[in-house]
Amino acid sequence: MCSFNWQKIDGNIVALFNRDESVIREKAETPCIFNDGKGQFIMAKDPQGQGSWISCNEFGLAFFLLNNYQGHLKANTAKLRSRGLLIRDLASCKTEQEAFDHIKQLDLTQYQAFNLVMLTNRSQLMWLYDGATSQLIAEPAQQSIFSSGHKQAKDIIKQREQYMQQFESLTESQLESIHRSHEPMLKSLINVKKIGSEAGDLSYAFCMHREDACSQSMTKVVLREKDVRLDYWQGQPCQSEEKPTVSVSLLLI
Repeated sequence: MCSFNWQKIDGNIVALFNRDESVIREKAETPCIFNDGKGQFIMAKDPQGQGSWISCNEFGLAFFLLNNYQGHLKANTAKLRSRGLLIRDLASCKTEQEAFDHIKQLDLTQYQAFNLVMLTNRSQLMWLYDGATSQLIAEPAQQSIFSSGHKQAKDIIKQREQYMQQFESLTESQLESIHRSHEPMLKSLINVKKIGSEAGDLSYAFCMHREDACSQSMTKVVLREKDVRLDYWQGQPCQSEEKPTVSVSLLLI
């Protein structure tokens, strides 16, 4: 399960991403600046798959990836490649066209289904791979995308979408607060937990709590005219301090 929201706020692109993972999965490496000879980029790293779910670079391109659990599931064989490596492959693209060309040439038989988003100051696009199609088509990026492998995934995604639809516009701090929150919270006996004075089913929440999985981190990307900044909070967003665990920025060239 993951939650992704982006908006144009005061002329900037602001994106929030909660990464939800199994409680036994190895913790991600905190974001830092990489240089692969093509250019500099900021990226968090998943030690299990060696890829990532998020990156942004000095050329003004930011990439985000969510698993598409509702897509066609391939047999788990050695031929499959970690979806997170797509972010690593795209991280140092200098232009939108370079990213388009790379995505067009992907051998999709190597990947499970996914949602891929590219945000720049000029355009905001997404590619939805259902696990079966042979070609990806760029579409305008949805401002809210949710991913869930929970047995109630369809309802969880629907509830999160409906929650976001009530807002016409948000400030940066309001968007961040949503990703720290336990909304949408449903009264339930299935996964009831008490956080402070709250009680409800937190498997539906942006800051998700379950016995087997939870929101492991929150990341914010702010793409401005002259620079890009990535703020990263390790641990459950509802319990994180206001100051990020790591804040990294790059001047755009």
